[in-house]
Amino acid sequence: MNTKTNPYDLIPYQGHPYPTTHPGHMAAIATLFGLSPAAVEQCRVLEIGCAGGENLFPLATTCPNAQFVGLDYSQVQITAAQATQRELKLNNIEFQCANLCDVDPAKLGQFDYIIAHGIYSWLPSEAQPALLKLCKECLSENGVTFISYNTLPGWHTRSMLRDFMLYHASSFGESSPDVSQAKALLEFMSTDLKTQNTPYSQYLRTEIERFTNETDDSYLAHEYLEAHNDPLYFGEFVARARATGLDYLGESELFSMLGIGISDEAKSRLSIDIKDIVRLEQYFDFMSNRGFRMTLLVHQNTAISRQITSERIFPLWVSALTNTGFQGGESTKALSSNSNQKYQPVANGAFLNTTSPIVKATLLLLEEAYPANIYFEKLLLSARERLSKVHLDSVTLDQDRIALANALIAAYSVNIIELRTASTKIVPLKGLHTRTQNLSVNKQVRLQASKGHLITNLKHRHIKIDEPMREILLLLDGTRDRTMLLDALYELVDSGVLTIRDDKGKPQKIKRTSPELDGALTTILDTLAAWAMLE
Repeated sequence: MNTKTNPYDLIPYQGHPYPTTHPGHMAAIATLFGLSPAAVEQCRVLEIGCAGGENLFPLATTCPNAQFVGLDYSQVQITAAQATQRELKLNNIEFQCANLCDVDPAKLGQFDYIIAHGIYSWLPSEAQPALLKLCKECLSENGVTFISYNTLPGWHTRSMLRDFMLYHASSFGESSPDVSQAKALLEFMSTDLKTQNTPYSQYLRTEIERFTNETDDSYLAHEYLEAHNDPLYFGEFVARARATGLDYLGESELFSMLGIGISDEAKSRLSIDIKDIVRLEQYFDFMSNRGFRMTLLVHQNTAISRQITSERIFPLWVSALTNTGFQGGESTKALSSNSNQKYQPVANGAFLNTTSPIVKATLLLLEEAYPANIYFEKLLLSARERLSKVHLDSVTLDQDRIALANALIAAYSVNIIELRTASTKIVPLKGLHTRTQNLSVNKQVRLQASKGHLITNLKHRHIKIDEPMREILLLLDGTRDRTMLLDALYELVDSGVLTIRDDKGKPQKIKRTSPELDGALTTILDTLAAWAMLE
């Protein structure tokens, strides 16, 4: 396609890393459902609609023995991805420009994990079956496919807003919708809605905030102004997948399968009356007005067991979401079964209450290791060792193993811990400044820092950093100790590139020996460690 017909050449899509597409994440969910997915360390990954490779490059960097292929029908984006590949000197990744309807699955080969994020709903009707067919024919025997798409009923109102933006933009006679005019319309509507206080106006305000909070014009252009954007019901999507020889495994966010926001009473009644998982989740979608899904598919006739038993978590790696969620301590009283402790790491309302000593000791260990992950069995043994120091090791190893497994599965089901099938080398925040080894970040992070302020961390998430952090990231190649980093930071401050400010925001005059300089470096490194960037 040429730039006259390909909107992704005209306005390249700003890609991102998507944590739920990480092979280790998909494999963890497959493992919980009784499957034996391919080892992430040596897997093959295909991304369809890879844009400039922003989702694949971090994976290829941290999984050097795995193989990655990116497909996109925008030559502009593929050219950009190939340029980045040359800069990173990665030999385990390749990119191809192709139209879905023309791809030969036999030439691509088999893949253990296939990713198609944000393209299904935006394909013309003749290309949607081609995407499912390609996923089916390229998926290995135990493979997992990720496909995201817009869903009804949530997109009924969003479709109205999309139609309104297209209608408004069309009056300006452009060959393609003008993003600036669409944004102007949203601002106009937002201003008017402030004067109204009806349920409909409140709902519209919420939806418009989703648009206006998105600063990337390419997102608005391709999410809402494309010629094709066809949401569908979840049940319809699964029917199409099954017609192709694929089947529903689950959602890439496990907690979203459980009817978030729906009362326990309603969920209990529906679960009794409806035994089919797809039909049950379709009811949940109607009741929650769901507008987007990230679905995992496998081959039909795959033996799926959604009754998650304790042993399924044994081969997995566990990590905390923050280092501030546990409200207890490590005293005998706090860890004993006589004390109920609340674990709430994020402000999403989800939490875990526990009186179990082994669970409480584990939560402490996870926060001490944050943001690194720990293998389940090692976590179990370390927690028992912690309990023995305060004389709380009265139950058997097997009893603790089952209790801990069930608690962590419960925590994962409400999205307050992370599970992966493989470990990622991440420097913990605790003990950071007593390390004797030089700190470093990988080459992909340094390349991103050389070009801007959006960085992909080792959890496969986008982080926006400030200028001092960016300058320090560029220096973290493993060759500099703390003294050398302080020297470099002082040069940046002394030359006027960076400014260190006091608590009131006023610029400070800094000497090389100033404690403020050491404090500034400590703050930067602590933040980078907490954001899972140091390896």
